[in-house]
Amino acid sequence: MSSTKLRSTKLRWTFQNWPIPDSVPRPITGRVWAEEGAKILEQGETAPGHLASASLIAARISGADPKVLAAVIRGAVRPDVAR
Repeated sequence: MSSTKLRSTKLRWTFQNWPIPDSVPRPITGRVWAEEGAKILEQGETAPGHLASASLIAARISGADPKVLAAVIRGAVRPDVAR
């Protein structure tokens, strides 16, 4: 097996064990993940078992306004969905 194949197999295995709800669109790209994080920030509630809740936790710890952070994420990472 080539090292590339081993690396890709390992990533696939790791990905399958992440707590990401089935509602998240696949494949998970940076854009999809940014939008999920922004949705959690706007709702203001952590979703049990959802890794995107880390965005809200980080906002709370840093004292940032979650809704402003959601807008920043959308504007910087996903300008086509900025609201």
